[in-house]
Amino acid sequence: MIVEQVAASRPLPPVLEFPVRRLIEGASDRLRILLTTAAAGDVAPSAPSGALARARVTPGRWHMTRQAHGASVLCAQQAADGSSGDGLVAATVAGTPSAGVLAMFAADCALIGLASPEGVIGVAHCGWRGLEAGIVEEVAAAMRSLGASDLAAVRGPCIGPECYEFGTGGLGRLVERYGPSLASKTRSGSAALDLRAGVREAARRAGVSRLVEVAACTSCDPGWYSYRARRDTARFALAVTDAP
Repeated sequence: MIVEQVAASRPLPPVLEFPVRRLIEGASDRLRILLTTAAAGDVAPSAPSGALARARVTPGRWHMTRQAHGASVLCAQQAADGSSGDGLVAATVAGTPSAGVLAMFAADCALIGLASPEGVIGVAHCGWRGLEAGIVEEVAAAMRSLGASDLAAVRGPCIGPECYEFGTGGLGRLVERYGPSLASKTRSGSAALDLRAGVREAARRAGVSRLVEVAACTSCDPGWYSYRARRDTARFALAVTDAP
């Protein structure tokens, strides 16, 4: 798996855009992965002005779930808004109406957008519980059931190990599942979870051929929301779409 780390320019724009055709050969020009920042405002489904903020990011039908920190994956065209799930997938077809905007939201958890040359797209919300449950692998498997072959992915910013003190019991289970790279230390020397390393290993096991990682910590880097560091109730989004 090719892993590429990118640092967003400062000041952060409201939206970072990743055209899928630049990530994987043969992908449609219509496919995009979009990452919002705090400059876009609170785009969460529960935000009072969330619908307006999301429309400014990109028009079209936004498919959203009630995120539950698990491994449930839904087909976007069949799932009702508010259904419980931490993964969404859809098959896009050239010359047909858009599949819409598949989106997940976070303020420390990792968000992963995936796409394939066949036009199958997916998105995952991955905190430590979702990682342990296998959400990354489940989204990749659901995409392959829709016809995806090669997969490319973008992982948005998440809390870094230097800011993520973690209990040794849960950390031991995750290390047993995904390997020693997940065990880290905070700045003060306490046991910590490296969620980035966990997502990277899960993506490798899921058969992702290229992973782009946004190199930022939501806790200590400005421009992102963090519940753990600041008790932010606002959320940023990572979305995958074939909408023009």
